[in-house]
Amino acid sequence: MTFSIYEIILILTFVLFVLLPKKKNGLIGWGYFLGFAVLFELIITYYWAKFWGSNFIPFNFFALGCAAYYLYISYHFIRTKKIASLFRFLAISWGIGSVILFVLSLRYESTVNLVYVSGLFIAVLMVLLYFKDIAESKKFQDVTKMPYFYFSIGLLIFFTCNFPILCYFNLLISNSEANPEVANALSDILKIGNICLYLGYLLASICSIKIPRYIGSY
Repeated sequence: MTFSIYEIILILTFVLFVLLPKKKNGLIGWGYFLGFAVLFELIITYYWAKFWGSNFIPFNFFALGCAAYYLYISYHFIRTKKIASLFRFLAISWGIGSVILFVLSLRYESTVNLVYVSGLFIAVLMVLLYFKDIAESKKFQDVTKMPYFYFSIGLLIFFTCNFPILCYFNLLISNSEANPEVANALSDILKIGNICLYLGYLLASICSIKIPRYIGSY
């Protein structure tokens, strides 16, 4: 079992966050989410495919779990009540639809990429609203000390770069009739997007932990 660059970044992020003391500015449920990501991204999907020949079930569960967390955490940074109510309705509707399509995917053995993309799209809209609020705020905000800022940058880059590929994932990559060369090339692009996403994870975690100082005073 070998690890790609983005998987190594994910492992490092999880280890740092678990071992080092945390600040009070951390993201809600961040440690649990990282544990979930490591468990499914590195372990369950790998061994599921090894023993059952396909990992679409844990892959779908992992993808929808990630999108759900992105929606959950982004919702907490919406400041306008009316807009928050709108996004709450969209998120709940998405959640109901994702459960239904996940169950249907068990029958047709396909990835729920469009549901995943739609969840990311709603989360990215929240991210853009977050950036808008910061830009229009009259009060200075040091975004370098905000874990969500780094997380949102990683998510935005990942979604922007990979949006077309994610939409046509079943057709271009997971389809048995897909061109192998094209599928491999697109998979490499997705990996680059994952690197950006997980670097956002890493920076958000570093921003949330207390770095020990081992240099003494003289």
